[in-house]
Amino acid sequence: MKCSVHTSRDVVGYCEDCGAFGCDQCLSSRDGGVDNLCAECRKKKDAARGQRGGGIVSRLLGEKKSPKQRSGGATFARSSVARKSRTGRMLEVHFRDGSIVKGSTYKLDVKAIGFHLVPIEPIDGKDRLHVNFADLKAIHIVSDFDGGSASSQPSREVSSEGQEIKVAFPDGRIIEGRTLHRFDPSCQRFFIAPTEGGGGSISILVERSALDGIEMEGFKEGVFAVSAEGGESQRKPGEKAPLSQNESMGDLYFSMKNYDNALAEYEKVRGEFPYDKRLGMKIAVCNFNRGVNFVKSRRYAEAKIEFEKVSEDDPVFSKARRKIKKIDKILKDAEKIGG
Repeated sequence: MKCSVHTSRDVVGYCEDCGAFGCDQCLSSRDGGVDNLCAECRKKKDAARGQRGGGIVSRLLGEKKSPKQRSGGATFARSSVARKSRTGRMLEVHFRDGSIVKGSTYKLDVKAIGFHLVPIEPIDGKDRLHVNFADLKAIHIVSDFDGGSASSQPSREVSSEGQEIKVAFPDGRIIEGRTLHRFDPSCQRFFIAPTEGGGGSISILVERSALDGIEMEGFKEGVFAVSAEGGESQRKPGEKAPLSQNESMGDLYFSMKNYDNALAEYEKVRGEFPYDKRLGMKIAVCNFNRGVNFVKSRRYAEAKIEFEKVSEDDPVFSKARRKIKKIDKILKDAEKIGG
């Protein structure tokens, strides 16, 4: 997701005071690091601190940090601090197995493999967990963990590029709302400011691969691409799609190795012709090549998702399965090292 202030930069965090998303520049602190306050809120907090005189005595006396603080001991203390003061971005993390974990995070990078979560209470003796996006259905960003009503929650400012959207989960739950930015058909996950079905959440980060369907103007996928009449597709099995402008554009993007845009064009046609084998093959190859690109970027969890989209009757199925086995080994080894 792109920053609304610095449009060329990606969002890396969330202001704990006003709730605004921001890039590393918006949330950068004086020492060059990244904190959880936007520039405006930081100014207000600094002004209030100056009026109270907090920190001035220490600076005048020249008090030094302890060796533990200099060596980064404060970083390891973040877990307990976050639990006690509930600082950082407060999340309700919904896993695919149906479990829900509540906690806080200081950084939520949608392009990473996952993120670190500080649960309200330690889980299996751990104060800090690494959560993989591939294991999730959605992340609900909330203002508190006490179930406050939507009316008591701060409103989320949505970009003018946002679009009305409806998403469906396998358990039958449907959430309606508006995307925070223009929807990218090739994205792995995206934010929604919910209007219905969001349970009072400020915003929701939806994991694309965990959905049963997406519906918005000019785009339908999954259950929403199926006709309401009898639950069957409007197109019959074996019916071929005529060569269209969208498919031709997809072929052009594919020749330029722009697999994201190629996939988006092919998906537009498959929404109307779900049984076309030609389109199926092109989409499978796009998914495979996207997976390869993710592997090159060491984004293994996202690569695995792409390879898993390749079905048994696709020509690259066997190659995709081999890639998945290699990724499973890499992730398992990484978990041992990190654990």
